[in-house]
Amino acid sequence: MARIPIEVPWNGMVFPQQCASCGNPTVDKTVPIKRPTQEQQRRQSTGYLLGGAIGMAIANAGGGANKYVQYDIPFCQDCVARSRRIKVAAWVTLALGFVAVIVLPIAVSTLNADDASGTWIALGVFAGLALFIASLVLFTLASTRGPVAIRAVKDRSWGAVLTFRNPEYYQAFCQANLPRLIPYELQAGLPLSVPPEQALAIVGQNIDEERLDAVDTLTGHFYRAQIYMRGEAYSQAVDDLDKVIAVGGQNPFVPEAYFLRGRSLMNLGRYPESAQDLDTFIQSSGDRQKVGEAKKLMKKVAAYR
Repeated sequence: MARIPIEVPWNGMVFPQQCASCGNPTVDKTVPIKRPTQEQQRRQSTGYLLGGAIGMAIANAGGGANKYVQYDIPFCQDCVARSRRIKVAAWVTLALGFVAVIVLPIAVSTLNADDASGTWIALGVFAGLALFIASLVLFTLASTRGPVAIRAVKDRSWGAVLTFRNPEYYQAFCQANLPRLIPYELQAGLPLSVPPEQALAIVGQNIDEERLDAVDTLTGHFYRAQIYMRGEAYSQAVDDLDKVIAVGGQNPFVPEAYFLRGRSLMNLGRYPESAQDLDTFIQSSGDRQKVGEAKKLMKKVAAYR
């Protein structure tokens, strides 16, 4: 069965409490999956090249609290037992391979000195290699048959690409995490998981126009504006961003709100206001990539003024 990929944030993901493999509503255990961040992978590679196993151990010991991305995947008892049996079979096969390659030839050469001992030794080596290959296949099967896997980690966006084997569980996961997924997709420039109308309803459900300075209200206006911009509804986007900027203070959305409003105003043909917003963003933001984008937009705006 083909795996279904989806990019999600590192933190805050909810895994529905049903078996991710078979869908059993009775969850007996959660099994962690993890993958090192890109920075930690670089540390490990450098450590291994410079100091081998010792360097790798030092690299694993360092890296801070965010050196791994980890999720806990729910399983039912039957699926846990099935996975455990595959792992046990892999280790037993590997052990038998060592016995066939090392112990059997030694025993035969010690106890049997006739011409047939060479044949037995060759058979032992051949059987051992076959068992090694079989154990490798079983270990690979155990590591890849999991219902959820981390395919990639993206440090810049604090995101990870997960893959799902069970389509029903994937759908349940998406529905449970839409309020967290949609803001992440907007910030990362990814396609939305749902139609724009549904996304607007989800990000706007906690907006309280009586409490414009509330965190949920600011968050709703900020992300709703970005959905409007994707649909080229720039006037509605400006209305939402006006409310975000008007709050001011320690509002964490303010710097980027100027950038988004500047883009929207440019598309509405309001060039002097757009230039002012873009300049405010350039002077106040530490995001070098978006500052570079804002400077390019400033040149376009200047051509129209």
